[in-house]
Amino acid sequence: MDDSLILQRLRQGDKSAFKDLFDKYFDALLITALQYCKEPNDAQDIVQEVFVAFWENNQFDKMINDAALRGYLFKTLRNKCLDKLDAQKRLQHNLDAYAYCQREDTEEFTLEAPGPMWHDLAKGLKMLPPQTLKVVQMVYFNQKKQKEAAYELDLSPNTIRNQLVRAMRLLRKNLEAGK
Repeated sequence: MDDSLILQRLRQGDKSAFKDLFDKYFDALLITALQYCKEPNDAQDIVQEVFVAFWENNQFDKMINDAALRGYLFKTLRNKCLDKLDAQKRLQHNLDAYAYCQREDTEEFTLEAPGPMWHDLAKGLKMLPPQTLKVVQMVYFNQKKQKEAAYELDLSPNTIRNQLVRAMRLLRKNLEAGK
């Protein structure tokens, strides 16, 4: 089915046109997503996110022609895949940092530390007040949003934000003292 016809039908409120769009582009988008993400489930999730964003943002009203439609779908897919890869890298980095900071034996720090700043960071984290440390762990190491952490800890989002600012201030001060 022609893209311009699909767009026209979408603008007229024909919801079955969305299914036609999905059927037309799903496989091609999935193949492209698999080039970025090696996990098929991640690739499928991203492709579905592309279609959801297209629908929820009424992108069909903003499309000038069928080339814009195809370009939008593939560009959005690429951006979402890159965002996913960046998030995975950040998560792995945070998990590595967290695991390193959990070590108790100071000899391990000198033998296996990726750098002297890690030792100072670990010491700084251990010096944080327990509530502040818990907030830092949830937001930075467990990748929770501030609102999620607030809900789980039964605190206001403002308190979470203040705890994070406090933690960064204390960690910065500790790292500067260690120079």
